[in-house]
Amino acid sequence: MSDMCYHCMQPGVTGSRCKLCGSRRITSSSSKDQDILPPGTLLDDGNIVIGELLGRGGFGATYIARDSNFGVIALKEFFPKHLSMRIGRDVIPIDASRDTYEKCKRDFQREARLINSLDEHPNVVRVFFSITENNTCYYGMELLHGCSLSAYLRSRKLLSLVEAVQLLEPVMNALSFMHARQMLHRDISPDNIYLRETPSGFSPCLIDFGAAYSARRDFTQSMPRVRNLHFSPPDQNYPREQQGPPMDIYALSATLYFMVSGKPPVSADDRIIDGLQLIPVTTHVAHLPDELWQVINRGMALERAKRFQSIAELRTALYALLPPADPIASAERPSPKPSVAPAKPEAPVVPTPPAAPTPPVPAPRFTPPADQAAPATPAAPAPDMAPPQPEEPRKIPMQLLSCLLEWLLFYSVAFLCFRGSWIPALLTGLAINTLINLVTLCLPGTATMGQCILNLDIPVNEPSVGLCFLYSLSRAAIPFALVDEILILAGVYRIPLV
Repeated sequence: MSDMCYHCMQPGVTGSRCKLCGSRRITSSSSKDQDILPPGTLLDDGNIVIGELLGRGGFGATYIARDSNFGVIALKEFFPKHLSMRIGRDVIPIDASRDTYEKCKRDFQREARLINSLDEHPNVVRVFFSITENNTCYYGMELLHGCSLSAYLRSRKLLSLVEAVQLLEPVMNALSFMHARQMLHRDISPDNIYLRETPSGFSPCLIDFGAAYSARRDFTQSMPRVRNLHFSPPDQNYPREQQGPPMDIYALSATLYFMVSGKPPVSADDRIIDGLQLIPVTTHVAHLPDELWQVINRGMALERAKRFQSIAELRTALYALLPPADPIASAERPSPKPSVAPAKPEAPVVPTPPAAPTPPVPAPRFTPPADQAAPATPAAPAPDMAPPQPEEPRKIPMQLLSCLLEWLLFYSVAFLCFRGSWIPALLTGLAINTLINLVTLCLPGTATMGQCILNLDIPVNEPSVGLCFLYSLSRAAIPFALVDEILILAGVYRIPLV
């Protein structure tokens, strides 16, 4: 365990770094959040080893972890900071909020059971097991590699109609699968559609089922209140009997609006209270067909009866807009009835390098509530999953050599110009070194002069002029080996992430 890297959860730490991902050794004292479980914590009788914190929300924390059965996973812990505190490893509810804590804890367990019941669909994030320990509960799920749809749209700005339908087709399949089982997601948005990386591209999947609802008798009937400003329909928090598939259809249509226009739609509250109207997508992007706006406008109707009543109706209307020669449109049109069996994941969108084969996964150990039977054993993980790929170690000796080359080049020029005058020569060399490196760092290659000479690819992550200036100045002024350690601790270098 001493050589375990708590960043990638692989046994590869030698000295102070992981030879696989290049990150520094993480210890319990490395974390800024002192109330989270420290790396190396064991759960489930030692079957689970917790790594570093991946993220934190209002109701829980998510860690990277290694499970003895499933390998590297994401482990979600129920820990609402506003309702509880951590004493040792235990999560203790605040006395005044004990009832609320217990209700939210039941909702957390309900979320795990609901996602696990959808395990057979390839476009729903997989939950492997749940456990109760430390006076709280956890569930282990698939560790996703990729980005959310919202992050993808920030880099792409706009998508064509064909690209948007291609990305949403697996999501529509997953929603049809849920609706056929009397389940609603109730929180569809670009943030909750994850573009999971596969060996050949992207496989979109649904995540975050904290607001989901199921009418099945083996689930609680409670519906957590949630509202996403631009994507939630007006009936989001209506009584249970007034909710149905049109609610998810509104949110999916609003997501499509954002994908093709790059602008979030007017919220339902603003439309009802202030009388604002939806701006047609053709106003934002002139070349989009008017028929697409008619489909989106119908899907986002304020009255439920005026929307599409099933995902199949929405899918049929979208497919009718695609060019006949398009491979999606030329395929067999979907049936107007909701599909019960899950469809295969959609064709890739962006090619990515092949990933290592996934090791065989044993049957999961899902812990149902005491009054319920254990759900069916989930199928083996989808082939989309892949363990973290080892990264090439950073070549610090070569970086130091690049710094020495820069000192030799720039300071020698200064000393030749100021013969016998040490202080002007040093100041001039410092200025030349800083200026030249600032220029080269701001170029697309984002590398210093010495790194360019040695053909090193050590870019600064999202460089700004101020950051590049400080980096250039530090390289010119003090030994690079020390600068390297300082900049890594400051997070300037792009250390490979899991």
